[in-house]
Amino acid sequence: MKSTKHGIYVFAPSNTMADISAKGIEIGINNLKKIGFDVIIGKNAYKRSHYTAGSISERIEDINYGLHHPEVEIMMPAFGGYNSNQLIDKIDYNLIKEKKKIFVGYSDTIILLNAIFSKTGIPSIHGPSFASFCNPNLQHEVLESFKNLINDETVVYGTPKQAACDLWFLKNDLGPRDFYPHPEWISLNDGIATSRLVGGNLDSFISLLGTEYLPNLEGTILLVESSMDEPTGKFDRHMTQLQLAGVFNKISGLIIGQFPLRSLLSQKELISSIIERVIQSSNFPIICNASFSHVDPLLSLPIGRKIRIEANKKNCNITVLSSKKI
Repeated sequence: MKSTKHGIYVFAPSNTMADISAKGIEIGINNLKKIGFDVIIGKNAYKRSHYTAGSISERIEDINYGLHHPEVEIMMPAFGGYNSNQLIDKIDYNLIKEKKKIFVGYSDTIILLNAIFSKTGIPSIHGPSFASFCNPNLQHEVLESFKNLINDETVVYGTPKQAACDLWFLKNDLGPRDFYPHPEWISLNDGIATSRLVGGNLDSFISLLGTEYLPNLEGTILLVESSMDEPTGKFDRHMTQLQLAGVFNKISGLIIGQFPLRSLLSQKELISSIIERVIQSSNFPIICNASFSHVDPLLSLPIGRKIRIEANKKNCNITVLSSKKI
């Protein structure tokens, strides 16, 4: 691992960090220290401005502070929420190009990750937020996946052994977790594809359509995943919007993140019917139940870097290609 002089900078582009308990924050800092990072927290991260964390100018101020900080290597959100898209026309993309810090996060943060890739070509990591590390029962593969991506290693993923979709952060003592056998990654369309990854949380990604901050989708592999309580009809509506926007005519592969057990979308027959309708005559590999969603374990994938997906009825896997070997 890299020297501990490097730090992870926690900022709040969407919801306020004040919603994380003091005990959780202590656990999060300690978990990150165990893997070699000191934690630096933005001065405005605990602020609250109506339904967001601080004003737009305060959130931009925190981003710029982290970019300038000499010991910061990773820019990590407190967690997701809503409205980081308020920031994407205010971000200094030239500064991001100059400093080359690694942005990481998921959920609403994927708006920033995809906008940064669109405007700078710099890759980022679809992976855990700071709140993820506040889990005292954090799965080992989440830590290993995160470290491997940070260190630009080649990683091969397949179906993990366990999953969990309980609201651990609302429990006394933040646990224990209700683990269950991880559903097998399944192929909804067989094939192999190698290309750059874009996307993330579907509800958030939709907000980039029609803007200059949407990455060039031609030939890419698209990741889509839903929030914990996403209504089935809303997911269908968003997938239909991607279809009508011509997205499925451009991409070369599709990864669908694992849904919570309580979601109707976890039923193969239902998700298959939605995918068959919106994909229509397009022919590219599709992996479903993949471990890159709001359901644990949240493994890490690189937005803007090449990955390889292999979908077939016997086995599905995803390989993250080190930039050193591309």
